[in-house]
Amino acid sequence: MPALPTAGDGRLRVVNSSRSQPQLQTVLLLKVLQAFGYYGVSITLTSFLTREFDLNDAQAGMLYGLYGMLISVASLLTGPLIDRLGIRVSVVVGACVVAASRVVLALTTSPRLCVAVLVTTLPIGESMGIPVLSLAVGAVSAPQDRQWAYGLFYTAMNVAVLAVGPTIDFLRAGGEASSVLGLPPYRLLIMLSAACGVVSALVAVTVLDIPQAGNALPEVGWGAAAEDPELQPPAEVSKAASGTVRREVVSADKRVLPWTISPKVLRYLVLVGCLVGVRMMFRHLDATFPKYVVRLFGEAAPFGLLYSINPAIIIVLVPLMSAQCEQHQSLSGGCNTAGCGPLHRLWRALVAAFAAIPGVRWLAALGPLDSMAVGTAISTLAALFPCLFPSMWAAGMFVVTLSIGEALW
Repeated sequence: MPALPTAGDGRLRVVNSSRSQPQLQTVLLLKVLQAFGYYGVSITLTSFLTREFDLNDAQAGMLYGLYGMLISVASLLTGPLIDRLGIRVSVVVGACVVAASRVVLALTTSPRLCVAVLVTTLPIGESMGIPVLSLAVGAVSAPQDRQWAYGLFYTAMNVAVLAVGPTIDFLRAGGEASSVLGLPPYRLLIMLSAACGVVSALVAVTVLDIPQAGNALPEVGWGAAAEDPELQPPAEVSKAASGTVRREVVSADKRVLPWTISPKVLRYLVLVGCLVGVRMMFRHLDATFPKYVVRLFGEAAPFGLLYSINPAIIIVLVPLMSAQCEQHQSLSGGCNTAGCGPLHRLWRALVAAFAAIPGVRWLAALGPLDSMAVGTAISTLAALFPCLFPSMWAAGMFVVTLSIGEALW
């Protein structure tokens, strides 16, 4: 379960470094822009390909999957380039490439050009934005605040996704007749996503300031492996890689062996492999859920609103669940002094009310692996609703159940 910005006593915690706070805010803004642009395209991509280029479901689905896979492949291939450019320049370059690619997608009527963009420039641009922003969080936050900074980063992403759903429904509400700039709704949404890329580039150029000196390889959620001395680079490697974003795997005798895979990393890969099935259900939200809702309930069906249930639940439930877990682990009595402000008292009241829900304290007492097992089981049950009950309420319950499971794991 992602760590959210709560302290052990259930209070909201913020990063308080005078230098890192403004830059963290900039990174969070960039994440909102990046996530809005990415999900604006991702959620509607298969519908866009079918409506605008007459691709059938299988063709649109294959192209959607290929596009997603190539982002991961490009992330590996662009690693050396990102190392050389650094975080700030990589964000700018990636945002510019993404913006240009989305403009082409929004304007082209050529299926071949559309496919070419989806399998070349757009994945490359995304690969220089999605992972690099995660590394930027580590670069601008102090080690003691990094956990909370990544929690805020995760929340920022969900805020952006929450805004995407209503935007999609708003643009679709009037149909083709309500097109702006001569663009139908899906093309207009892609153009709006391109505008997010342009704004991201401008923000990164004018505001983002990633310190180069002493920017030792930021931790990006490796968990216990981050504390393992065998996975830490020697001093000369850290110095040489100052300002870069790549971590080398180091052997027990401290020799850099880029091809070596730690047993902990292997276990992590096995765990990721075990979660492929449940992760496919989340891709269903993008790849097939919009078409499913529209074909079952009509063009006016608000699939964007249904999609927004997921980030809304995550934004509310994950911080509350994180606070419960931390309270259980620390057995802290909380903030009982007069110095606790009204917002803190309100937060504590919400945490206490949440704890009164049956089963919450039991879930908070679970270990990480047990929480993942329960969460994945709940998410898996979500598929039963649309299968057994082809109705709008079942579609909503699918998203709700899937999101509750996600909040746990």
